[in-house]
Amino acid sequence: MINLNLNQINLDAEINGIWVDYPNTKIKFKIARMNNKNYTKQLIKMRDEYPADEVLTEEQSTLILAEIYASSILIDWEGIELDGDVTEYNKTIGMEFFTDVRYRETHKFILDASSKSNDYYEKSKEITKKK
Repeated sequence: MINLNLNQINLDAEINGIWVDYPNTKIKFKIARMNNKNYTKQLIKMRDEYPADEVLTEEQSTLILAEIYASSILIDWEGIELDGDVTEYNKTIGMEFFTDVRYRETHKFILDASSKSNDYYEKSKEITKKK
């Protein structure tokens, strides 16, 4: 009998995100794990929309990545205001956010957080496997 006591990916957190505090603010981002199944589906969908030999412009690449990030990495936010009003997250606003270079440091924060695998682990229950 083999007893495994390993860290496993929390599949719910991987897709539905975890809340991450943005430093020195009251802002929180709900961030899914990079390369989750929704991310991969979006990536494949976007890739299939363009011929393999087509060279994308910088603007096209930015829009494609913004859509992927807005629909599969950034899931929600708290504490974000638009013109003085609290703004709920949606994909359209997310795409605008990810295409606005003025926020590239925040983009980097979100993408870095989505790549921190340890944040998406859960301590596994002991798994018993019979030989």
